[in-house]
Amino acid sequence: MKKCIPVIFLLLLGLAACNLKPDHFVVSGTIADAKGGMLYIEVLTGTSAVAVDSVVLDEKGKFNMEVKATDAGFYSLSLDHKRSITLAAVPGEKIEINASANDMSSNYTVNGSRDSELVRVLVISLNQTLKKMQALSNTYYDTLQSPQILEIKKNLDSTYKSLVNAHRQTTIQFIKDNSASLAALMALYQQVPSSNPMQTDLLIDPLKNISLYELVDSMMMIKYPSSEPVILLHKQMIGYRDDKKEFDRVSFTTAIGRKAPDIILASDKGDSIRLSSLKGKYVLLNFWASWSDESRKLNPQLKTLYSKYRWDGFEIFQVSLDKSKDAWLNAIAEDKLTWKNGCDFQFWNSPVAARYNVHQLPASFLIDRDGKIRDKDITLEQLKTTLKTIFKY
Repeated sequence: MKKCIPVIFLLLLGLAACNLKPDHFVVSGTIADAKGGMLYIEVLTGTSAVAVDSVVLDEKGKFNMEVKATDAGFYSLSLDHKRSITLAAVPGEKIEINASANDMSSNYTVNGSRDSELVRVLVISLNQTLKKMQALSNTYYDTLQSPQILEIKKNLDSTYKSLVNAHRQTTIQFIKDNSASLAALMALYQQVPSSNPMQTDLLIDPLKNISLYELVDSMMMIKYPSSEPVILLHKQMIGYRDDKKEFDRVSFTTAIGRKAPDIILASDKGDSIRLSSLKGKYVLLNFWASWSDESRKLNPQLKTLYSKYRWDGFEIFQVSLDKSKDAWLNAIAEDKLTWKNGCDFQFWNSPVAARYNVHQLPASFLIDRDGKIRDKDITLEQLKTTLKTIFKY
């Protein structure tokens, strides 16, 4: 026989539901060593952080805030607008934070919010990787005057790439394991230092990992369809898909065996240079820039190969992604480069770089005597081996 639930229990259930306040979440806890400090909570939008509440920590550093929230979203909990903790909060949650003022951003605990707990895992993992990167950078600057600096830098660069690749693989697995969490959305936008000192790079490139973005987008739209960060990702997916189509089209155009798209640029000599004018020779098309340490390190190696094979039909055609003409010309003079060099001063917006799908420096293509792409993304060691095979010495 079906049991009837007494009305009093129904009322109590109703009261309990009301206490959860589905259009609010509660965040409370303790920030040690922060007596009397001001704690702020801000909602993170696509472009800014908007203050929603603040509280003065009591003598024990304890606090309690009730935050109005109509949907899931990201929030920053900061002490005096300096150190902060990122939360991925959902209405109805009761989140408990415990941290110390001294290392609030990197050492804290969070309970009551599964998404915020996963964000903590993500943040700690990234901080550990960035700390190792900083140690590599410190080693580099500490050994700048060493006679073995080139070898040291080579080893440091190799270690750096291994760090990034390892962190990338960890993050990709994290996203796959937690694709229905806001933390996965946050993971998509992690950034790491770039070879260009003026910018950072997305750890998870949408052009190379579009399926991962689509996975998170689809899961988030099912779970939090009206959340602002989710809607923003969903809108961005339109652009990502278009970019991926263009990326694939250009990849096909610049595939091995296809005719190399022609390039016409102003040269460092003040005239015009054209890639197709070198047909009949083996040509290394090399994208570089004065600000790219990797490019500058490669130049002396290319000079050695150029000196060895230029009279046998080997040529180099460099395209710079510099913005400053002076910086470009100074680098050519400093490195004593004598081959063809061109630049349109449009930095990463260069249509030539887009035509060849160049997204990092240096980038090299070997073009055969018929003007067809023989190798792409060719490394220095691969180039040495290939030229030795071609020219028989």
